[in-house]
Amino acid sequence: MEYKHDSSIEIAYKTYTTIGVTGSNNTSAVSIVQLSTSGNVVKTYGGPDSSTVAIATIWNTPTGHLNRWGGNGNRTAIQNSGTDTHIRTKV
Repeated sequence: MEYKHDSSIEIAYKTYTTIGVTGSNNTSAVSIVQLSTSGNVVKTYGGPDSSTVAIATIWNTPTGHLNRWGGNGNRTAIQNSGTDTHIRTKV
């Protein structure tokens, strides 16, 4: 599985994603790599007006197979890399 960061994502959140990916890859259950041409985009959004920590979006083919996915982490709700690690490994 591959992903890329949205061009507007801040360096701290890129770091959190990398920590999450490393943790997931270390389980040997998945293999996740960063690829600049990926359609799977990791973004951030947010503000203090939302209690939603993250949103994952899944796009399937007409036959039900995973086509691509995206993850959005709330910058205000994510207080540390541990939280973001959990979000990224669940997407």
